[in-house]
Amino acid sequence: MKNTLSLCVLALLMAAFSNQCFAMMAIEFISRDSAKDLGIQIRATPSGPEAAVIALEFNPEKFKDFNCVYLDIREGEKFLMGYTPLKEKRTKEGTIVVGLTANREFLEKVTLTIVTGTSGLLDLVGHELRVKDFVDLKNLSDTPKKHAPAGNDAKDQSKGLPASPP
Repeated sequence: MKNTLSLCVLALLMAAFSNQCFAMMAIEFISRDSAKDLGIQIRATPSGPEAAVIALEFNPEKFKDFNCVYLDIREGEKFLMGYTPLKEKRTKEGTIVVGLTANREFLEKVTLTIVTGTSGLLDLVGHELRVKDFVDLKNLSDTPKKHAPAGNDAKDQSKGLPASPP
């Protein structure tokens, strides 16, 4: 009797407090050609001798019910870390830009996922972009582009530290 009551209470709590974490997300892999058709751009800029700034820019109108952009890290098919939302910035033109800075050797493990859907239960779709498929990290110039100093970024660059993402 006690076990039955405990199971009923557990089931009731799970039903009452379920949210997006219990959902399954459909996954769509985005190729370079598909990205071009969707107006997605991924840019890489050197940031110090070993790091790079990666910027993903896209038009949210191409993605019905845009939700967020997640950062996932995988080694081959092995999942290491993920579902980490990136802060988005909206441009004057209406596009969304997200960015990150990381060691160039590490970036081959990074996947950016544009998530669409509203309910968080049945309609979530993850549009995956593997950074290594879009950026030639080995041939990325070691010399960062010169920009006008802005705040502490210039100080960081002079010490060889990576700059902040966009």
